[in-house]
Amino acid sequence: MKINKFYMKRKCLPLKTNQIPMLVLLFLSGLLSSCSQHGKTANKEEGVALGDTIEQIVEQLSKETEFHSTEGIGYAGERTSQYNLSDSLWHIATTEQLAYLALSHPSTVVRLSASYGLMERDPHLAAEIAIKGVLDTAMCEIASGCIYSCSTVSEGRISELRVNRKYFGLSVEDSVRLDSVVLYKPYFDKYDRLLMFDLMERLPPLPQHYERLKDLYLKEHCIYALIGLAKYQRDDDRQLIIDMAQRAIRLSQEEYEREQALMEADDEGENAPDVIEVEAEEDVVEEFTCTTPEIPSENDAEEVSYVILKCVSFWPDREFIQAVKPLRDYYRYWYDFMSGADDLDFGLHGDGKTARKAIEDFYIARDEMKDFYEEQGREFPELEFEFVLDIGAFFSYYPINVTAFAEYVGMNASQLRQYACGLRTPTTKSIERIKKGIALVTSDIAAGHLIDKPVPQYV
Repeated sequence: MKINKFYMKRKCLPLKTNQIPMLVLLFLSGLLSSCSQHGKTANKEEGVALGDTIEQIVEQLSKETEFHSTEGIGYAGERTSQYNLSDSLWHIATTEQLAYLALSHPSTVVRLSASYGLMERDPHLAAEIAIKGVLDTAMCEIASGCIYSCSTVSEGRISELRVNRKYFGLSVEDSVRLDSVVLYKPYFDKYDRLLMFDLMERLPPLPQHYERLKDLYLKEHCIYALIGLAKYQRDDDRQLIIDMAQRAIRLSQEEYEREQALMEADDEGENAPDVIEVEAEEDVVEEFTCTTPEIPSENDAEEVSYVILKCVSFWPDREFIQAVKPLRDYYRYWYDFMSGADDLDFGLHGDGKTARKAIEDFYIARDEMKDFYEEQGREFPELEFEFVLDIGAFFSYYPINVTAFAEYVGMNASQLRQYACGLRTPTTKSIERIKKGIALVTSDIAAGHLIDKPVPQYV
């Protein structure tokens, strides 16, 4: 069996029904109560003595406008002064001091930095902080490698804990508690999209969650809840799927028509002199700002299309498959999976800072699902996987210098770097030029133009 899939989700641990009243009580009593673990407290009212050295580090961190979550930042993967400050904080500050800063400091960079330090040192306490700060919707730019993104402090904490839960040693109980909080807290479309999408992919169709998912979709306008509803495969929800498919097709067609003119203009500028491209590249770097989405997710063509294709992958009904076929030209790789080419009743996902790490995590997810099948006394199917890389993932997966590659195949180096780092989206024409360049390099290497004996022997 062959599956064209790159994104797969690991199995979801069922949320315990008896945890829901506790979560409701948590929100009723307020999320800013003191947090304790093994006698350690983090309380804003009491305050925590930091000391001169930590005060100086925190003061410098608070002047930063973006949080560096990885040691290597930018195309060159350089270790930054901001990361050095965070690293110093993690080594010098006590657990109590980190907890206090993670909850109470006004700087988003300081709160995230302290939270990341806690994840390494005390993942249970880090989960407590994430739950207490689940309504922390302050936006922050987060740099990971050469990828820059906007995230709320809450999303940054929970996502990091979820993605790297095995690395941090996060317990099953804490993992379930984080999922429960995301599911039952009020949904905010501007801030909670990624968290909710991630949860909906993993959430099993347990009876106790159905009404909450229905409320999320119909009352709180969370389109991602439809993914969770699709797993129940109830006839009452069929029209919801059809309506979403029609919306996705309409929005995608409108988006496609708007982008055609922009793509044509981009192709015309592709052959501009290098000096103009260099100036444009500098402008692009300066233009990145962290803002919440301007378009509601229910009116976003890409979001709606992605959701409906996910829904059909979990509920591969013939009527739904027919309804979403017009989307195949926009999302070709998803269509093979969605259209009934396989008979799987589960999904998998791999996350990672690099393409290789994502693939490694993908296979971990496969092994986890295999273990789950064995626990249920079911036979796990034999699977083959084919990974399809975008431009950024390609240059992440293979140790190729982007600038050298561009010069060798006759492309504009600055533009290719922007494609690789996600600052610009390549057009179909640009992708074809890159593929031809790859073919050229491959053929030249295969030709074997390399000496077969030491140089002196040729003399």
